[in-house]
Amino acid sequence: MYKVPIQPLSNFKLFLLLAALVHGFIIFNLDLQPIIPMPKPQKMLIMLKPYPVPAIKLTSNQLQTSTNKHLINNYVDTSIEITRLTKALEKKITAYANRPRRRAISANTTDKNYSNYLETWRRKVELVGNQNYPETARKLKLHGNLILQVTLTSDGKVQQIRIVHSSGNQILDDAAIRIVRLAAPYEPFPKEIREEVEILDITRTWQFINGAAYFNSEFNNTNQIQSKFSMLNK
Repeated sequence: MYKVPIQPLSNFKLFLLLAALVHGFIIFNLDLQPIIPMPKPQKMLIMLKPYPVPAIKLTSNQLQTSTNKHLINNYVDTSIEITRLTKALEKKITAYANRPRRRAISANTTDKNYSNYLETWRRKVELVGNQNYPETARKLKLHGNLILQVTLTSDGKVQQIRIVHSSGNQILDDAAIRIVRLAAPYEPFPKEIREEVEILDITRTWQFINGAAYFNSEFNNTNQIQSKFSMLNK
């Protein structure tokens, strides 16, 4: 059998072969190093550090103690306020229950027991008032009407005097108050009234008449009379 002899490569052909290999590696970006598998990416824990805020550092025991003190103080304050309000309410209820029984009467009162007592009181006041008519009012010839409220206790003593409507003249107002005090004490309340009330508020209209001239509307003329004090039936 005939063998074809292998011809050795010429220098030029060898150069072309090497050049082709080099260009192939460059073009196809072939890496001659052995392939090593890439490690798997590791998980990273990122800690964000908070911005420091100035504060009072308390231990857990101190914090618990502070909280307890706050709660205790609130409880104590609330208890004190409740106690105060309760006592105030009890005081008002007791005062209301123990308030004196009283009644207001005037010239319009129709109850016989009260109207009889009022008439006795009026007669005494008018008698004492005319016996002690204010000299200054007489000299100055003052006259006028005023509404006076007199508060009496069950034993006939004067508890309070109040001018409901002034006469417009301080001399007459003061004279009315003085007359009430001069006539005191008054008759104690009769049994029928004491069983019902402890205090009477008597309101009447007082009249001071000028003694120089007094106009009588009934006869449409002017009469000369003495200075006089009386109560009107209204």
